[in-house]
Amino acid sequence: MSDINKKHVFIVDGHNVFRRVFAALKQHGDDDSLERAIAATTSTVDAIIKDIKLIKPSHVIVAFEGENGWRESYYPQYKVDKETGVRRKMTQAMKMSILEIKRHLENKNIMSISKDGFEADDLIGCISTKLSAMNITHTIGTNDKDIFQCVNPICTCYDRSKKTVVDSRAVYERFGVRPEQMVDFLCLVGDSTDQITGVRGIGEKKAAALLGKYGSLQSIFDNADEIGGKMGEVLADPDTQKHTQFIRRMIDIKVDIPIGLNLNEARIDMSTLQPLTNAMPPQQVARYESSMGYN
Repeated sequence: MSDINKKHVFIVDGHNVFRRVFAALKQHGDDDSLERAIAATTSTVDAIIKDIKLIKPSHVIVAFEGENGWRESYYPQYKVDKETGVRRKMTQAMKMSILEIKRHLENKNIMSISKDGFEADDLIGCISTKLSAMNITHTIGTNDKDIFQCVNPICTCYDRSKKTVVDSRAVYERFGVRPEQMVDFLCLVGDSTDQITGVRGIGEKKAAALLGKYGSLQSIFDNADEIGGKMGEVLADPDTQKHTQFIRRMIDIKVDIPIGLNLNEARIDMSTLQPLTNAMPPQQVARYESSMGYN
């Protein structure tokens, strides 16, 4: 067996872990609370370490969001809160927490990456595509259904919210489509989490049935007359087809991002991994306070 086949890379959506941890710590203050930022730092690092110990990979890469993501300018409604009408943004406390998380990961020899203009999903998809091309087994730590398009015989996802491994069979059982159909599926149903609207009148069950019969979104459009009725009219409408092409650009994860990644630097030593203590040392709290203008 070659050295490549012995590798198992764990790609963690660090931003996703952080967001969920931060949201669960409301008892520590509002979105710009120093106390909440500190609690989120410790909890996020410990959550990532816990997942690493569960997966037991040979290499680990933790991806975070970059600044000024391209989707925000491409689609003004992207990630706009339904109630407030304002796009979800990182507060200063969140930004400082992310910086501290990266520092702790570096101290533990865990690689983290981010790139301005791109989301963690883009980086993860790019790395996954490269690893698949090299026939390197890898697991993606995320519960974001967009990433399920990357699943293949050597790529699975670990859904930390459900504590389950998502392979091709699990994708089909959950959505009724194959991983390679996930982009077409999401173009039809949209993604309410990110305020991306799909095709009017088509939910998950209908989308899965259509893709099961016709195979692809383009084939569905080509057979709109056969589908008939109101749905057939909607699918035959040039505006519908133009809209799906517009949102496809956001859903279809970029895989051509220039990433200077040396996989050898992502190798992990499981024996040295220990969680952070519940309380941060005084010097770290002082660094937070200074950076965030609390003193």
